[in-house]
Amino acid sequence: MKQALMKASGRIAATQAAVVAALLLVIVFMAVDHFPLWAVFLLAVLTLLALVALWTFRTELLSTRLAVISRDKLLRNSARQARRLHNNDVLTGLPNRTRFRDYLEQQLVTSRKKDNHLAVGILALNNLETIQDIIDDDAGDQLVSQFTDILTEEVPCYLGYVGPGIFAFLLDDISDRKTAFAMMHEIMKTVSKDLVVAELTIRIQVSGGIAICPGDADSATSLIQKAKLAMTNAKKTGAQLLLFNQSMAPDLHKLQLISDLKEALSERKLMWALQPQYDVSTKRVVGAELLIRWQHPDYGWVPPTDFIAWAEQTGLIRQITEAAIEQACLILAHMKAINRSFKLSVNLSSNDLADTDVVKRIIAQTVDYAESLTLEITETALMKDMDAVVRNVELLKTAGIKLSLDDYGTGYSSLEYLQAFCFDEIKIDRMFITDVAHVERNLKLTQASIELGHSLGAIVVAEGVEDQKSAELLIAMGCDVLQGYHIGRPVIVSDLDAYLLHSEQVRF
Repeated sequence: MKQALMKASGRIAATQAAVVAALLLVIVFMAVDHFPLWAVFLLAVLTLLALVALWTFRTELLSTRLAVISRDKLLRNSARQARRLHNNDVLTGLPNRTRFRDYLEQQLVTSRKKDNHLAVGILALNNLETIQDIIDDDAGDQLVSQFTDILTEEVPCYLGYVGPGIFAFLLDDISDRKTAFAMMHEIMKTVSKDLVVAELTIRIQVSGGIAICPGDADSATSLIQKAKLAMTNAKKTGAQLLLFNQSMAPDLHKLQLISDLKEALSERKLMWALQPQYDVSTKRVVGAELLIRWQHPDYGWVPPTDFIAWAEQTGLIRQITEAAIEQACLILAHMKAINRSFKLSVNLSSNDLADTDVVKRIIAQTVDYAESLTLEITETALMKDMDAVVRNVELLKTAGIKLSLDDYGTGYSSLEYLQAFCFDEIKIDRMFITDVAHVERNLKLTQASIELGHSLGAIVVAEGVEDQKSAELLIAMGCDVLQGYHIGRPVIVSDLDAYLLHSEQVRF
């Protein structure tokens, strides 16, 4: 475009020069009586050049104008395409989450003026992730595209694509919740078809959720969110379609606590406690289990069972594990000069046991304390990713770190894992120990567990020892180590020496 304009400017200058020269010759011709022949010839040439320059200029001007028009059209098309990409999903061509939400907001305004009900339905393709995992992402895209074609052909309402394999439906002018449910159920029946993807015949599997205004939510964002929550609950419970109800609403208090937990971790505000472990043969405390404690500034002590579960769900558990290993190393370093036989147990989460990077970092951090460290692993941790777990357990064993099967007896496959992994320790769950003195069945199961552990060459630990009678029974059955409130309550490790003084007072 710039070159075309420069050429046009050059043509204008040449034309102006030719016209000026021709005018000068005409003036001279009029002033002189006898105009020479060569001057006439020159005048004709200049006039011809001026005409050619003018014609060329006209052509260039037209070309430039056409180029400008073409450029403007291209820019308008590009802007239109950009707006379309901004408002529509590339794969399906349907309105994306932003456009669907904006349109829904407009319809909510209209609905309030007319005092009508309006609902949002959400459908999720349940088998999309399976198709992507088994075949590939292209097959998943093919499934979504074919499903979109069915929806656009069969479903008359306004549609949107609001997430991977998630479609939104605007159900307007409905009378009540029952009508909305019936409409969505009819849509789900309509789309229940077989599709051919990657030469495989696949039955469409969907889960649906509905949220209604007024009643469930008043804004477009909240209405979509609550319809998604209903869909998620339908998927979890195995229901095909669910209406939103308040029991599905997210626990905002829990969300705030999770945020506070993250802050407490980053600012090192979590506390650590040690619960003594009593060795029956030596009749003294030989070690302890490291336990995490959290005192919230507003809500007081938060149960570890709660915030550990949240940490598992949100990925914060890795930070907790790293902090626990760091604290364990500090304690063992302090104990090295006082009692080299002191043992420390630390819980290892299922996510961390399956993560080779985390396991390698643990090994690197504890290289000087491996012989004094025991990692307690639950059965659920062993179920996470068997190949990775087997590999990581071998790494830990090679590094000299001892492994304990925690909560033994509470799962379904404890014997299988005892066969698959060589545990140094078996920790019988407190559900058997608490009533061991009162429930004969618990007594027999505990006795069998102790004998089994010994036959496998493992130390047997009983946790949850709450009274003298239970302790005496466990000692009589040959249990190696006792742990529980009767032995000693967890003591906050603000002063390790004070803990050691406390643990020395444990006697039978």
